[in-house]
Amino acid sequence: MQSAPSGECRVIVSSQKAKSSAEIEGLVYFPNIPDLPREYQKFRIKWLFTDLIINNTAGDISFKIESRSSYDLDQMIGSLEFIILCAKEDAKIEIFKENSQIAEMYLNTPPKIDQFYEFLLHRLIILRKFLDIGKYRKNVSTSVQGILDQEEVFRWINLTLAKTSQEITAQIDTEGHQILKRRNGTVASTIIIQLSNQVFIAFCIWKAVFQIGSTFKASVKNGNISKLTTLKDYDSVKIRSIIDDFRLSHSLKMKGAMMYWEPDV
Repeated sequence: MQSAPSGECRVIVSSQKAKSSAEIEGLVYFPNIPDLPREYQKFRIKWLFTDLIINNTAGDISFKIESRSSYDLDQMIGSLEFIILCAKEDAKIEIFKENSQIAEMYLNTPPKIDQFYEFLLHRLIILRKFLDIGKYRKNVSTSVQGILDQEEVFRWINLTLAKTSQEITAQIDTEGHQILKRRNGTVASTIIIQLSNQVFIAFCIWKAVFQIGSTFKASVKNGNISKLTTLKDYDSVKIRSIIDDFRLSHSLKMKGAMMYWEPDV
């Protein structure tokens, strides 16, 4: 007989060695067997792509991420933080239901986590930070494959979030570009992020120092999002119109040299 969920619970994992903790909310399932002795009792907690099976004071955790399935961004971050912390040898798990602790335990076998999960978590966190800078805090969904397919996009996101000067280069014909004779200026680019439920178009600018030799170089810093807009679906015509409006508005405000990096649409 399959148990029905008996409600929500909070699950907290902590590690003294890592000096960190993580918390998730999941559904708790109790057995449909009345008067079952405590030593035989098991219950299950399920959330997102993770299962936690608990037997008395110990438990086993399993997880499976479908690469093309869509998940809530913030829930993915929380679940990955939880799973990675569970891999610590001293990880302790506490479970609360209606503000009362119903279990405290250690895992029978901590999960083995490879570097991919930490890499994925890092990408999701910087995506969340980027959207925060753009003042977008609504729920967004994405898939693992969708994140991995946007390597170039994340290069520009990292460039925007970087706290130190970064260098970008390009092979261009500098002859006749009077604007490039000035050393100080700005670099601007449009970043197009495709998520499961929407498309983000961010117009970003950086302070820059231009260097012109056999290649064009720009040392950029202090990246910020000048404007962030969204579309429900990818529409190249609408995106092109948004980009053209961004460029025109920005060029009218800016003084000094400016270089614009054109994204593929």
